[in-house]
Amino acid sequence: MIIHSPLKFEYVDDLSVKAKQSIMRLTEDMLVVCDRGGFKSFRVPKGMHTNGASIPQSAKTIIGGNFDGLYLVSAIVHDMLYLIQHNRKEADNAFYDMMRALGVGVLKATAMYQAVHLFGKDAFNSPIPQEDAKVLEKIKISMNNKAEYEKTLSLIKEMNSK
Repeated sequence: MIIHSPLKFEYVDDLSVKAKQSIMRLTEDMLVVCDRGGFKSFRVPKGMHTNGASIPQSAKTIIGGNFDGLYLVSAIVHDMLYLIQHNRKEADNAFYDMMRALGVGVLKATAMYQAVHLFGKDAFNSPIPQEDAKVLEKIKISMNNKAEYEKTLSLIKEMNSK
């Protein structure tokens, strides 16, 4: 099971032109809990930038766009984990677990997992972009902590009921 707060973001023109791809900035904190593969909870802070799922143009007709599909929430959390250089194997496994919990099929989730596992090293080792440095202290991650999972789940239910 995966539950998340509403996803709210805006297009960032200047960064998108510079990066030659669409870049979005979260306009609200996004809270996520996932119990597949252990109890995980995440706080992706308002102001963090993401390119969504890094999907090559040649694969977009098969996989979908960077900001399309059931995989978007897992891609944003994965971007956050790479941004702070969280354990790469755990980040990639969390990406897969969340995609599957969101209903992404086994073949697509496996292909996307393999892509980040095989080609994500440069992104993982990239320096923290200046525009994201100010949100680092607001990031919150909890792996295999049921109490933190339950606390975050309660916050998400409260946010979603408004």
